[in-house]
Amino acid sequence: MTSLLTGVTGAQVLVPGQGRNFDRRQGGDANSGGVTIVPADGAQKPKTSYKTFLVLADSRAWTSSDGKVIQAKLIAFEDVVVDESKPEEKANAAPPANPTVVRGGKVRLLLNQKPVELAVDRLVQADRDFIEKIRVQHAKKTPASQ
Repeated sequence: MTSLLTGVTGAQVLVPGQGRNFDRRQGGDANSGGVTIVPADGAQKPKTSYKTFLVLADSRAWTSSDGKVIQAKLIAFEDVVVDESKPEEKANAAPPANPTVVRGGKVRLLLNQKPVELAVDRLVQADRDFIEKIRVQHAKKTPASQ
């Protein structure tokens, strides 16, 4: 009988132990459950990148037209994403000069550390006025208007 693993090096065989435990027969370490994954070059590190939300207004109560209230921050549609493995990208990371406040009739809110989009027309008039004030403030900062 020939083995299907003939010529395969570094193969790992797991043998069930008691319950959910497995005995490691070859390779791996205690934290990996016996599985070792090594990149072809052996030196590649996992990529780390950071996303930064551009906050346009501090946390406040937003009220929908049907009376529901949420506590959230108004954020721009653009995010600043930096790849840690590229120092030049990290040094040049900057927010946009004119962030997008409203896009496609929606605003972007940071709710429980997650960005959500909400239609402007679902908000009460006071919140719409607040958004327009923020939009006008940021529109004045454009290089073309200076």
